[in-house]
Amino acid sequence: MATLGGFATGGLMAGVPAKAAKPVANAVAKKTGLPPATVTRVVEMLIPAVLAVLTKRAAKK
Repeated sequence: MATLGGFATGGLMAGVPAKAAKPVANAVAKKTGLPPATVTRVVEMLIPAVLAVLTKRAAKK
């Protein structure tokens, strides 16, 4: 089975989560009052985990 890969594998999707994380983190930081740098780090950690869960769920169908 072919995969798109991630940060560690240097796959096709390696840069997408980082690009998506910044606008999401800025919106969350604005709403919560938390520092944008902190929120960015958390969002960058969560995106791969969320993608992994969604990938596993899609594979079950």
